[in-house]
Amino acid sequence: MMNLVLDQLLLMPKIKKILITGGLGCLGLNLAIHFSNKGYNVSLVDNLTTNVISPNSIPRALLFFFCDIQNFDQLEKIFEFIKPDFVIHSAASYDNPKNWIRDIKTNVEGITNLIKLSEKYYVKKFINFQTIHCYKSKKKIDEKCDKLPLESYPISKVAAEELLTISSLNFISLRLTIVFGPWHFNGPIPIFYKKIFKKQHCLISQSYRDFLYMEDFLRLIDKLLEIKKYDTSIFNVSSGKLYSIVEIFNKISKLMNKKTDFTLLKEKETKININSNKIRKFANWMPIYNINEGLRKQILWFNENFVGESHSHNILKNE
Repeated sequence: MMNLVLDQLLLMPKIKKILITGGLGCLGLNLAIHFSNKGYNVSLVDNLTTNVISPNSIPRALLFFFCDIQNFDQLEKIFEFIKPDFVIHSAASYDNPKNWIRDIKTNVEGITNLIKLSEKYYVKKFINFQTIHCYKSKKKIDEKCDKLPLESYPISKVAAEELLTISSLNFISLRLTIVFGPWHFNGPIPIFYKKIFKKQHCLISQSYRDFLYMEDFLRLIDKLLEIKKYDTSIFNVSSGKLYSIVEIFNKISKLMNKKTDFTLLKEKETKININSNKIRKFANWMPIYNINEGLRKQILWFNENFVGESHSHNILKNE
């Protein structure tokens, strides 16, 4: 009887373990809940600098470690305890454009620690989140376009990505457009929601951005975890559709059935047009949600929950 039970246990699929850095940020928290619901063993690391919920609100199925990824010794104890199969690196320092030292320590030194420990503990897959602000171009931007980061946040994230390329890890780095959904508190969508709700005047730039809804993003990460080997490692991730910031403002205003005054700034418009054909082919993935459906779900979430504090490395007049 005992041998039969042992045989059955050996045949059972092993529960995969995921470690998510920046686990109490928007992307990290959505990923944590998503993979926990799918049966993964999920652990979170966060230093509570730009977290979107407090540790007291973490779902009980998730294991949380208060840790700064700059701290190699503490981070190693976590790796030793968890022995993760997968690492999803969502932690980043980005909220103060003048704090170059923290950006370097978190984004460069932090990923160096994660790389070394992931190599030591034989992590099967390492997924890194990069920013599309590593580019400086108004053309259709693909992965071959030159990088020209102009602030400490994207500069340090570019350095981090380069360190990954010389590691021995099976890694993938995603250069992300704006991903919105639950706990999305940064950028024009939540700020416009708050201002429209309070009937406050808005300043809106003449710029265009790409917006990807969270459920499409989560489906992509699902697919990437299923792929065994990342022969190609760096990808743009976007919806493939550009919208002006004023159009986003008008859509939110219409969904809220509220109006407020705004001024369209006279500054020269900017377009960040991201080509994500490479990831679509590689992962057999395509966004499903259009901007109207995504914004409708976002507004419902804000109505039923809350809009937290916004953090941004860019000092934007309109957003």
